[in-house]
Amino acid sequence: MSKKIYSLLLSEEVMNLIDAECRRSGKSRSSLIDGILSSAYLKDHPATRLPDLLESLAGLLSLEDAQVSVQRLLQDAIEFRTSIPYSYQPKIVYRVRFVTSDSGTSAFIRIATRTTSAPLLTKFSGLFREIAAHGIGKGRQYLHIIAESGIGQYELRKDYPKSASADQIANDLYRTFSWIMDAMNSYVGERRDTDDFQVILDYLDNRYRF
Repeated sequence: MSKKIYSLLLSEEVMNLIDAECRRSGKSRSSLIDGILSSAYLKDHPATRLPDLLESLAGLLSLEDAQVSVQRLLQDAIEFRTSIPYSYQPKIVYRVRFVTSDSGTSAFIRIATRTTSAPLLTKFSGLFREIAAHGIGKGRQYLHIIAESGIGQYELRKDYPKSASADQIANDLYRTFSWIMDAMNSYVGERRDTDDFQVILDYLDNRYRF
């Protein structure tokens, strides 16, 4: 939702309570007051579920078997990183940014690597071509691939209806990340059981219930 600057005249007692909660939660005054008012007057708006969504997703990503390191939790985004089985274990950085509207929530997933290895960058380009072809071929655009935003950087989008709860979105994104990481490991890895990568993506669809 768009935001504007407003002036409020509040009692000193109220401000003391707000400041105490800001110290406890680590939020700014504006963020805290905005959250309180949103919860009271926008109960059914997707934006009111963002704090729960971010907390739930961070919890799932922090599980021991997730093999990822959560780096940053922002007001409307989360960032984490993992590595892939390549010669020098290059790091992959994921950043998920949420945009809400009256119709629902969109998750913009940016995947980036800082590698300068031409062979690895070529593999990345091939991987996302395969993912795009897979979605179109199956008639299921569950991952909308946005044009490459830079060398070794890709962005995908997933859309969720207004009725989707924070836990439903978080669990779906967690399965999506697992799907992407397994696809990446299979494509970049030196050993595969088949040259037809679409077969592997079909297997991952079944494994993660897409």
